[in-house]
Amino acid sequence: MPIKVMLVDDQQLMRDGIKMLLELEDDIELIAEASNGREAVSLYEQHAPDLVLMDIEMPLMNGIEATRKIKAINAAARVLILTTFGQEDYLRDALLAGAQGFLLKAVSSDELTESIRKVNKGESVLDGHSTQVLLDSYRALSEVKRPKGKLLLTVREEQILKLIDKQKNNRDIAINLQLAEGTVKNYISQILEKLQVHDRNRAVRVAKERGLL
Repeated sequence: MPIKVMLVDDQQLMRDGIKMLLELEDDIELIAEASNGREAVSLYEQHAPDLVLMDIEMPLMNGIEATRKIKAINAAARVLILTTFGQEDYLRDALLAGAQGFLLKAVSSDELTESIRKVNKGESVLDGHSTQVLLDSYRALSEVKRPKGKLLLTVREEQILKLIDKQKNNRDIAINLQLAEGTVKNYISQILEKLQVHDRNRAVRVAKERGLL
């Protein structure tokens, strides 16, 4: 029996390309297509695919929220994220929502089809970039710089302060560290609270004065 796949992506051109690719595989069958997360949830209930190939950024409902709703319908549902966005928070939120795999659209056709097979068997898959993002995130959580007092800065907070010191704005920092701008804003708020200041440039000065940078 072929693996029954539902494809969810708001770009018609992308859907057409993936459809052509899957048609070359004898053991994979595309049975439904959706252009947004809301439609995906409805079609999932109608078609009960073996696997959902899900984009993230879409109108009406994004892929992460759609994944949550599909997993609520069927806890055993298999979802493989295929996206352009490789930021840490997208990856984390997708996995927390219940996705079994996360791939960037830059992956090869062979890696995509093999990942579909693996996820259908119950395995989890990440592409090389996503694996590195997760590893960097865990390292940032585990490695802290310990100054003389009780104040602790995580490696990620230190990285952000150094970029602020280089006059980088939130967008530049997000691009540099592969994070979403909202995540950068949250980190900066935490830094300001830790250093008990209200200005990002003042935060850099205080961090230097305390030997944190």
